[in-house]
Amino acid sequence: MRLQRYFPSRIAEQVLWLLSFADNLPKYRQELGLSDDALASLVADARFAAYTLGSWLSAVRHFSDAATAAVAQTLHGSGANGLPVFTAPPLPDGVPVVADGALERIFRAVRAAKFQEHYTDTIGTDLGLIPKSENTNRTTPRFKLKAVRIASGPAVEIGFSKYSHAAVWIESRRAGGEPEGLGIAVSTPWTDQRPLLVPGQPETREYRLRYWEDSAPTGEWTPWRMITVPA
Repeated sequence: MRLQRYFPSRIAEQVLWLLSFADNLPKYRQELGLSDDALASLVADARFAAYTLGSWLSAVRHFSDAATAAVAQTLHGSGANGLPVFTAPPLPDGVPVVADGALERIFRAVRAAKFQEHYTDTIGTDLGLIPKSENTNRTTPRFKLKAVRIASGPAVEIGFSKYSHAAVWIESRRAGGEPEGLGIAVSTPWTDQRPLLVPGQPETREYRLRYWEDSAPTGEWTPWRMITVPA
């Protein structure tokens, strides 16, 4: 199987991608339709692949340099230093050895995940499944709204994709009022926990987002999106 467009070409970045994938995948087990066993296997594949490309490969390359020097010393030097023996770096705690084909299994799982009903660009961005070239070409964030209930009462959950940007800036207006800045959101989802204007009475809220970079809002606004918050 070919490397996928979302998978980095540089080995150092591949290691970071695999570790991030392993860290974030458990958050989306239900949305991606993964069983507990399938999730554990994919996380193990990602972490073992990261070890192989990272500390193991670095150790191999360092040993190769040492081996070249040892050959020259053995053939042309003096003394009795002997040949070096390669010792692999220990596996990180909790990372098992997996069967061959770890990256192939990850790519197949990603392909299947994208056909799941509850897969979204937000999930894809968080897992690194959207190529950076596509991320940077997005002129506005994408987001969706969901009415939820938290301990303090009704609220609105905002799930968003900020792509390669640092954060998003969120504005809202209620009952046709003036726009109100709600703040900066770095991780998704972000929850609007403001109490209802009139306790016990449902209200409409509208939201729009733009990117946040270098300590200021930037880029174009999304269109307003409306939701009714039940009492």
